[in-house]
Parts: sequence; C-alpha cells; structure tokens
Amino acid sequence: MRRFIPFTLVLLLGACVAAPRPTPPLTAEQGRAAWAKSIEIALGEWQRFGGQVVHLRTDAEGNEVNAIDPVRRWEDARDAYEPLIRYWTAVGENPASFDSWRDCSSGWRRKCPWQLPWSAAFISYVMQAAGLSTYDFPPSAEHWEYLKGLIKRARRPGPVFVAEPIDRYAPAPGDLICKTRAGADAPPFDELVADPDRFGGSLPMHCDLVIANDGSGARPDGRIEAIGGNVLNSVSKSILPTAAGLLERGRGGQWFVILRNVFGAGAPVS
Repeated sequence: MRRFIPFTLVLLLGACVAAPRPTPPLTAEQGRAAWAKSIEIALGEWQRFGGQVVHLRTDAEGNEVNAIDPVRRWEDARDAYEPLIRYWTAVGENPASFDSWRDCSSGWRRKCPWQLPWSAAFISYVMQAAGLSTYDFPPSAEHWEYLKGLIKRARRPGPVFVAEPIDRYAPAPGDLICKTRAGADAPPFDELVADPDRFGGSLPMHCDLVIANDGSGARPDGRIEAIGGNVLNSVSKSILPTAAGLLERGRGGQWFVILRNVFGAGAPVS
C-alpha cells in the first residue's frame, strides 16, 4: 500500500522540467556509445537490486499473473535508498529534501524516495548517466512527459529516439517499450505521433528498457527481456512473450508504442 503523500509534493514532482536548449546532434560514434552505455547502466542497476525477475504466467482460471522468481531487494531496503535518491536527482529533485532512511523506516514518513512511483525517474537516470543531454532525452518524473518530448524531438534533426508501432516493429536492445496502466486507454499510434498534446497533460503509463529480444519469424515463441524501475517494488527484469518478435498488446500490459533508439540494431519492418 502506498503511504500518504503531501499534496505539495505531488505538485512539485508533477511539474515539467524547463525546456532544454538545442544541442548539436550526436555523431554516430557518440550515439552508439550512449546506446551501449544505457544498456550497461540498466543491467548494472538491476544487479544492484539483486537481479529480480518477473515472469508472465497463467493461473488456474486462465488469467495472466506476474510471478517474481527470484525475489530480490525491494525499494524500501536500506541499500536501495541511495540508488533511489540518484534516480530522483535526475529529474530535478534535491537529495537533501528527502528524509533519511532511518526516519522513513521508523515511521516518520514525511518524504521518502519510494513514496511516489519512481519508474520514470529510473529511466531518466539511465539516459542521463548514459550521456544524453536533456534536449535528446527530456528527464521527467512522468513517462508521459518524456514520451511527448521525444515525439516532438524526433521532428527535428538528429533524434536519438523515434516512435514505432508495436505491430510493425520488433523492439531491439536499447529501445523503450511503453504501455498504459491503471486501465487507461492507449492513444492511437498515428494520432499520438501527429499531435501528442491532444491527449492531455497526463497518461498513466510505464516504459521499460529492452535488453534482449530473441523472437523472430523463425522463432515465434521467443521472448523479450526488459528492465524497468518500480516494477513490483524493485528494479526488475521482465520476461515477455512475443509474436515472432513483436509485442502482443494485452500480454504483459497494454503496449502501445516503442521508442526506437536510432543508434541501436533495430530497424522498422517494411
């Protein structure tokens, strides 16, 4: 259960980061280095949390359920505190504004780094640590905000990420796969790319960083491995089924868009 959070804190973390200034497009060498670094950092943070893995399984009634195997370090553990502080710093939070782990764990919960969903802060940290400027990846405490920013950035020269539809593009390592949550409807892909602002200022959603995809036409039963923050209370690796390498909407979530890293190995399906 989530703890009570002061309304002023919600407003603070929901505020948009100031618009970044344009920077020169990355060279192929710089972009490739940042792509490789993002995967390396995500894997390192996953290992820092002990390597928790989330599997998609089916229960006796035929419903899809998430099963953690193995269970590892969770967000409110003592040695998870500092990593979470670093993630929040990437989206503009002052580390000194958080209560200590001791106060948080003893009941004096005024502001603890796990009180609000931190998955977007995690992705923002990974991209920032990989060397991407705020112009090429606008950090945000909300996935929806950086998604909109990346779609708009792709209209200008030298984008790092380009939106792709889930039914025509097989996600590759270094890409971001995104789904809605809390029962939210997914925006139609073409309309989203044409004008993301038309869908409002907020959309409950979540994105993970792909680290592997061995599905293909020759291997229709392959799987995608993706790392994300705040996935079942940890930095977790999720194992997802594929349809010949493609994400299946409704399998593991309502997937609706992939952010392809142009410096990675992925290419649109013709």
